Amino acid sequence: MDTTAAMVAHMAPCKDTTPEQLAKLIDTHLGDLREEQPNWTISSSKVAGRGVFATRDIKAGELIFRERALVTGPTARKGQLSSCVCCHQPLPQTGFLCRHRCTLPVCAACSDLEIHQAECEHFRRWQPKDAVPPKKKEQEPGKEQGKEKGQEQGKEQEKEKGEEQEKEQENEKEQGKEQEKEQGKEQEQEQELKQEQVNPLSLRILTAVRVFHLGKQQRHLVDAMQANAERAYRQEIIKAAQCFRNFPTTDRLFMDQLFRIVGVLNTNAFEAPCRSGGHETLLRGLFPLTAIMNHECTPNASHYFDNGTLAVVRAARDIPKGGEITTTYTKILWGNLTRNIFLKMTKHFSCNCPRCNDNSENGTYLSALFCREQGCRGLVIPVQTRTLQPDWKCLTCENVFPHAKMARYQDFALNTINNRINTSSVRDMIHFINELCPRFCPPSNYVLIEAKLNVIWRMTRFDREEYSPEEIAHKDRYREDVLAILHKLGAGECTLKKLITEEIQ
Repeated sequence: MDTTAAMVAHMAPCKDTTPEQLAKLIDTHLGDLREEQPNWTISSSKVAGRGVFATRDIKAGELIFRERALVTGPTARKGQLSSCVCCHQPLPQTGFLCRHRCTLPVCAACSDLEIHQAECEHFRRWQPKDAVPPKKKEQEPGKEQGKEKGQEQGKEQEKEKGEEQEKEQENEKEQGKEQEKEQGKEQEQEQELKQEQVNPLSLRILTAVRVFHLGKQQRHLVDAMQANAERAYRQEIIKAAQCFRNFPTTDRLFMDQLFRIVGVLNTNAFEAPCRSGGHETLLRGLFPLTAIMNHECTPNASHYFDNGTLAVVRAARDIPKGGEITTTYTKILWGNLTRNIFLKMTKHFSCNCPRCNDNSENGTYLSALFCREQGCRGLVIPVQTRTLQPDWKCLTCENVFPHAKMARYQDFALNTINNRINTSSVRDMIHFINELCPRFCPPSNYVLIEAKLNVIWRMTRFDREEYSPEEIAHKDRYREDVLAILHKLGAGECTLKKLITEEIQ
C-alpha cells in the first residue's frame, strides 16, 4: 500500500455486527483451529453485549478453544523496548534501529524482510522526528596527511637545530590535538546514543498500523469488535502523531479509522509473554474470540498464551450447557477494591459478580489491613462493596475508619513490598516476607501474596542458582498459601494454579 487512502480502502464500517455475523467472522479467523463441533457459541449476553456460551456441558479442565493472534505488536512499556518488533530477539545496546531509518527497533536480519516492509515504508513516509541522520563521510586524508608530513619534517629540523624548547611545545600541541580528537569522538558517540533511542509513543501505534495491512475479512473482524470511545485514546494518537513531521492528521477518514482501531486494541488486546532465544518479552496481541468472553472476578474459564501468539482457553470449573463462559480482565488474587478501580479506569465498568458483593471475598480477606487502633491487631476490611471509597471496619474492635486513612496505609504496604520486589534477591525477599511483613501487613493481604508469587516465579523460572533446603521449603509453603486462597475463591483449575504447580510453563 503506497497511500494512506489505500490503507483504509477496505475497512468496512460494521460496528453494528450481529452475534451471528460475528460468529462467521470468528470461524474464518480460527481457520484450522476451529473444531468441527465446537462446545461454544457466540450469542447476546446479559452481562455486556455479546458473549461466549456453552453448547453442551463442559467439564473442568476441558479444552474450549485455541486461537491464534489476529495481530501482535510491542507493548511499548518501559523495560520492553529492547526487542526486535518482528522476531522479538533481544537487540544490542547500539545499532538497534532499522537500517532503513524508520526508527523502529528491528534487528539486521528482519530489516529487509517482507513482514517489516509495509510498516517501515509508512513510518519513513511520515518522517519520524527522532530519525538518526546519515553519518557524514570522512574527509579524504590527502591534505591532512600532507600537513602531518610537513610537521614531521619541521620537527626533524628542530631536532637537528637542537631547539628542545620548541619541540616540547610542539609535543604539547600534538597531545592537545589528540585529546580534542578523543573528546570529539566521545561526544559523537554520546550524541549517536542519544539519537538512537526508541520512542515509546510512536512504537505504541505500531500494532494499530499493522491492522491496516490485514486482509479484508480480518479487518471486518477488527471493526466488528467493541471499542470504548475514551478521550484518552485520541490523546494517545495525537501524542504519537507529534513524533512525525508528516503524519496525516488532516486525513479525516484515516484518523477516524485509526482512532477506532486504537480503541479496539485498548479495549480488547492482551499482554502475552513471548520467549525468543532465551529472552522473554511481552507482546500486545489481539485475540478476538478470547476478548469476546465477558468478565467475572472468579471466572469459570481460564486462558494462557503459548509463546505470545496462541491463546489456549480451558474450563476452570464445570460449565453447564447454556452457561456463559467467562474470563477475568484483572489479576485473580487482587482484592475487591483494587480490581474494581482497575476495571473502572481501564474497561469503564463496575463488576457486580458475587465475589464483588462479599467484603470477605469468600473468607480470603485479600483486602484486609491491620487495625490502626492502639492495642488492637484485628483485621480491617471495607464495609461497602459498591463504592470505590468505602468505610473500613475492624472485625475485632469494630472501630470504623475513613477510606482516606486506610488507603494511605494500603499504599504504604504496596510501595514497601514493591520496592523490595524490585531491589531484593530471593534470599532477602524470603527474610522480608517472613520477618518484616508480619509487622505491618496481614498474611492474607493481596500485596503480600504478590510478593510470595514473585519468590515462586524467580525460584522456578528465572533464577538458576541453587537454593538451600530451607529456602525451597519456604517456596513450597508460599505455594500452598496461594493454592489455599485459590481454593477458597472457587477458582478451580485456573491458569495461576497450573503455573505455580508447573503443569504449564
